[in-house]
Amino acid sequence: MLPSQIVQFIDVQLRGIENQAKHIQLNPSVCGGLNALVWLVDGIPEALLPSDPSALSKLVRSCESIRFAVNKAASHTLETDNRFGYSDLTPDGGGMPSPVRVIQQVLAACPDQSPRRSSAELLFIKDQSERDNLLLDLEATRVALSNDEFKAATVLAGSLVEALLLWAIQSEPSTEIQAAAAAAFPSGNLPTDPLRWNLNQCAGVALELKVIDSATAQQVRLAKDFRNLIHPGLAIRRGLVCDRGTALAASAAVEMVMRDLQRGFG
Repeated sequence: MLPSQIVQFIDVQLRGIENQAKHIQLNPSVCGGLNALVWLVDGIPEALLPSDPSALSKLVRSCESIRFAVNKAASHTLETDNRFGYSDLTPDGGGMPSPVRVIQQVLAACPDQSPRRSSAELLFIKDQSERDNLLLDLEATRVALSNDEFKAATVLAGSLVEALLLWAIQSEPSTEIQAAAAAAFPSGNLPTDPLRWNLNQCAGVALELKVIDSATAQQVRLAKDFRNLIHPGLAIRRGLVCDRGTALAASAAVEMVMRDLQRGFG
């Protein structure tokens, strides 16, 4: 669940609620919408939550205020509602907007993709922009795997392995790259531009350069066919299906490549 999707949910589904800047009457329909909102917020990946402590505090407090108010309203009987009216969801403090508005404002400032800069991973990549892009892919791969999105996890992991190997290869002197390519593929049918190499070719040259070890190269080659499953026609022709096994195999290749590169470049 992405922050922008929840902002859109409030705009479309909770327009009438969100426009009530102060007191929100908690009738059954409103309570249903508020329960849905809190459920959606709970689905935001940790990496996409606000990094600012104040903003995160506002988000958590607003969600808990909604939970408390809705649970309290649910305990009312029909007779109580008829006699005294529905209870209200009120702002958390004087001058504050409604908790719904607070959630919308906080999430509107959150990106839908945000690598954790505090991550201790991929520190061997000094270019911050390049590292951020790879961290985004790493986070997306792990989220997909945790959500049982096996095709996404498999393809993303294969792409990430290829990107990491290409980075490592291009970090070496060009003369050494050429020598490693000739040794790994003596037939000479390897394109001269590394950007045109496939995953298997990247693995072979990386192994020859000793930026990965033989066990890692073997794991990468197990995942090489999964890299192309993004192409439906190829998947159909080869009868390949993504499942937990392919996702785990490709993810293992990612972890082993990162380990080796950290040793060699860290």
